[in-house]
Amino acid sequence: MSLSRPLIVLLLGTLACTNDRDKDELTDTDTDTGGADSSDTTDSADSADSSLPGDSGDSGAVGDSGDSGSAGDSGSTGDSGDSGDSGDSGDSGDSGAVACTRTVFGSTVPTPLAFWTMDASSVSGTTLADAQAAAPGTLVGGPSTTAGVCGEALDLDGVDDFVRIDNEALFDFSTATPFTIAAWVKVPGTLGPFVFGKSDNAVAAGGAPGYYAGLRDAANNHRALLDLVNDPGNLGRRVQTSTGGYVDDTWHHLVYIYDGSNTVAGISFVVDGQSVTSTTIVNSNPGDILNDVKPAIGIRGTGASDPAFRPFQVDELGVWGVALTVTQAQALYAALGGTP
Repeated sequence: MSLSRPLIVLLLGTLACTNDRDKDELTDTDTDTGGADSSDTTDSADSADSSLPGDSGDSGAVGDSGDSGSAGDSGSTGDSGDSGDSGDSGDSGDSGAVACTRTVFGSTVPTPLAFWTMDASSVSGTTLADAQAAAPGTLVGGPSTTAGVCGEALDLDGVDDFVRIDNEALFDFSTATPFTIAAWVKVPGTLGPFVFGKSDNAVAAGGAPGYYAGLRDAANNHRALLDLVNDPGNLGRRVQTSTGGYVDDTWHHLVYIYDGSNTVAGISFVVDGQSVTSTTIVNSNPGDILNDVKPAIGIRGTGASDPAFRPFQVDELGVWGVALTVTQAQALYAALGGTP
């Protein structure tokens, strides 16, 4: 039986289209790698790539078997430019899901009183688990998880989100008690947030005694700040970093250290693995800063009449009952995804 010429042309065209579609499906095996890695090669200052929340192709997101940053991705071994992002000296956050380890606790870094990983697996309903099982938090306002430096981070909307820590007594630090607060923080916009605090409204007359760690606003160059305060009277040891610029929508590892000496010299900072100099804002003996207020992540304290909600993301937040040394703070930074 002979076929007409038009029918032959039609059959050949159908076969060609089928072959082209099959070819596309075979070669398009790792399309998200191009999207996620493009920021690595162009933005060396971005320490996390979690500026793309929800981008499951980012190596900071756990469980992405298609990304070259995830263990077991045999399909991406040929990408010498992005082998897990471990070679990206400016992108400390991208190595998060692969490089982060908390095994340093109890060895090169003292064991913290409490440590909140902020991973999605640590959230159950409105409860945020503490990896040390000592101080679980209560999520207030509905904060969500997003891509972080080590797995996921907690995203606070700046409207009503914060985390209340119910084990108040664990964080009763006096001016004679050394302590350390450390966290990865990423802040959009221009407002500096309160990272961790246990005080009432520490800037208004009649506010309760306490302490808080955070970042300052644009007028103060977004410097890191640690305050041991006792109002009224604006008494306290209030110290900030000499340099700032930490509110830039980029991940920064902030370590706030107090040695228990009741002096401004006893307050120090390690930022992104580097010891930084500081300047004094207020230097007067605050006296007793103990209070019965529950501490909080994301506001200055749960008793604050002006909690100062600010939008930001926070990851790997720990509190120690000792003053970490600079070497220990640097070891913590390196263990949690930072580039030494």
